[in-house]
Amino acid sequence: MDEKIVLQCTVENIIYRNEKNGYTVCEMNSDDDDFVAVGVLPHIQEGEQMELSGCYTTHPEYGQQFKIEEYIRKSFTTKEAIERYISSGILRGIGIKLAKKIVAKFGMDTLEIIKNTPCKLTEIKGIKEEKAIEYSVILHNKENIQNLILFLSAFDIGQSTCIRIEKHFGDTALAKIKENPYCLSQIGLGIDFMKSDQIALSLGFDLSSALRVQSAMITVLYIALYNGNTYLNLEVLLNETSKLIDNKINRDEASFESLMTDERIIYFIDLNIVALKIAFNTENSISKSIKIRARTDDEKDCKSIKKTHLKRTDDISIVRENVLNICGQQSINYDDDQINSICECLCNPITIITGGPGTGKTTIISLLCQYMKKKGKIVSLAAPTGRAAKRMQETTNSDSKTIHRLLEVQYRPDVDDFNLIFARNSDNPIEADLIIIDEASMLDIFLMNHLMNAVPPDCLLVFVGDENQLPSVGAGNVLKDMIASKIIPVVELKKVYRQETGSLIVQNSHDILHGKYPTFDQKIDSEFMFISKYSDEDKLQSILSLCTKVLKQHYHADIIRDVQILTPTRKGLCGTKELNSFLQKALNDSAVNHIPDMTKSIIKKQSTNLLNTYKINDKVMQTRNNYEIKWISIKDSKVTGNGVFNGDMGIVVLIGSNCESIHVLFDEEKIVEYNNTNIEEIELAYAITVHKSQGSEYPIVVLVLPHAPDILMTRNLLYTALSRAKEKLFLVTEKNILMKMISNTSITRRNTLLEKLLTDNIKAN
Repeated sequence: MDEKIVLQCTVENIIYRNEKNGYTVCEMNSDDDDFVAVGVLPHIQEGEQMELSGCYTTHPEYGQQFKIEEYIRKSFTTKEAIERYISSGILRGIGIKLAKKIVAKFGMDTLEIIKNTPCKLTEIKGIKEEKAIEYSVILHNKENIQNLILFLSAFDIGQSTCIRIEKHFGDTALAKIKENPYCLSQIGLGIDFMKSDQIALSLGFDLSSALRVQSAMITVLYIALYNGNTYLNLEVLLNETSKLIDNKINRDEASFESLMTDERIIYFIDLNIVALKIAFNTENSISKSIKIRARTDDEKDCKSIKKTHLKRTDDISIVRENVLNICGQQSINYDDDQINSICECLCNPITIITGGPGTGKTTIISLLCQYMKKKGKIVSLAAPTGRAAKRMQETTNSDSKTIHRLLEVQYRPDVDDFNLIFARNSDNPIEADLIIIDEASMLDIFLMNHLMNAVPPDCLLVFVGDENQLPSVGAGNVLKDMIASKIIPVVELKKVYRQETGSLIVQNSHDILHGKYPTFDQKIDSEFMFISKYSDEDKLQSILSLCTKVLKQHYHADIIRDVQILTPTRKGLCGTKELNSFLQKALNDSAVNHIPDMTKSIIKKQSTNLLNTYKINDKVMQTRNNYEIKWISIKDSKVTGNGVFNGDMGIVVLIGSNCESIHVLFDEEKIVEYNNTNIEEIELAYAITVHKSQGSEYPIVVLVLPHAPDILMTRNLLYTALSRAKEKLFLVTEKNILMKMISNTSITRRNTLLEKLLTDNIKAN
């Protein structure tokens, strides 16, 4: 380990600064030497005097650097240092000449005068009172962030997080935190209740304080929301809150009533349930939009839409005749079920198409597009994820977008995914006559609400999805609730067309859905092969053998692009974490190098620190929506854009010198740079969970079923996993686990209000 060194120095020159996280490269001057320092130094300016702790390192390209681990700002000890500081650019309009005049008049008190009695600066020719007050605000803000970092660093909260907190709360951040430390756990910056509680208790907050109990309760509701539930039973909420604060909460206590009047929640006394207001308002808004569109609401609510809604100038027989004409021009014979399904979608303002793999959902989407385009109408296709949108585009030969792109997301760093801002809304609706949303089972309530707000009143709306798949990763159970409400026409596709062509994957998917044991074909050219392994160790070795030998040698598969390993869990030897570690070691050395020729010419190097976690040709996945991150096209470096989204998969194509950055290729075209500011947004993706695979299809799927909790090992998870495979599926497990999953019909039930709202079984208090 390098020996820690303490240096007294002055900031001479800022070479590079990342404004988001404070990472800085600067030239320093000490009594002994001049040197380059690197580290997180938010808001430092040239001329400041520092005490640095750290060690010297050697960068292969930039040479010797001092890596800062800790720092302390020192008081200014000379007039020259103050002159340099206020003329460094921190106070716009003050150059070195004006700085010398100011310091000549006020001496070592210059900074205190600027901060606390700025009007005295007007004694200097050229400085007006308005500018002097501006300078005072700037220095106070610098002092505020310094004090905030000093306070929060004692609780192991990093400086980059401190900067984001300061941006969220403004220059009174520290005062707000001291007044209510629990606010930190509710602003989406990764600070949990336990950390807020630690800060609060250190400040002397009482264990039974109202702020503490309220914050814990809101935390429990948000945890439930992240797990898909839009409300909790009151007793469950009180029990979970009691566990979190280690203090029993009873509904007969005097403080109970004040808890239930918190403005962030809604308490439904008759149902004995509690919901976050943001969740209830969202589901209620969706319900109103659907009821108006389905024309089930009262005359008053529908009045505004009836004047503009699609008029049925063509009756059902004319629509059917036009559909038959289009179908007659195709080389495929369409049956009555398919024809009727298309007519249903064209004759209702809102429709749901549901069915399993091979039941013709894509065929209906394609014909709907053809019908509307022949009528000269505009069709918009969209899906919740980039992968699902891309697959929709490939299968229909029509342009498709993510719903975020369709709604024209407007990124703002201070807004979370619950409150995203979109350019398309009720005032600026989507320009379309027909909107088709595929993979609707993946819709959460927040995205659904934004979508419904942006659909024009005279537009047909069709949701396509498989209600038997796993629910959305986000909150709610939108598709199931809409179907269960029975207020929207539902086209249920039951006939399996792909099964007629001998698809064993499709046949087994439907058999498992109906509780039947699958059929296996153990020939080398089989679509569906069973590899019987009992221990998780043997399953792991079988996967490694498949990926390093069998799939490459016998099936000539591109392991990175053609093969996806799926597992129900992140934990254990056959969970994603361990599988990815083993697969990276086994595959990386033998992987084909796919670095595009143009890549190196369009990548700019940056000096950042990054652990050597990834290797060239690693398969990775984006794990959160990032609307701001920049990408560059490898086909044309002048083509750029923003945005990489949760679930997008890519390949590492370049690693910067000294592992300071990595570059990932998405969609065989877009290059994105990751460094120490955003590296936590990606993870290895040789193996992913079944939940993460929703909305995608892969040529070859290797599904491993290890020993895992019953809550994961369900029939609908198995069904979802099988239906991800297009050409081949290798099932690695033991017969007992497979039979147990087929028998486990329990579905993780979500507490949602949308169905109740759609059927008027609940109303806002």
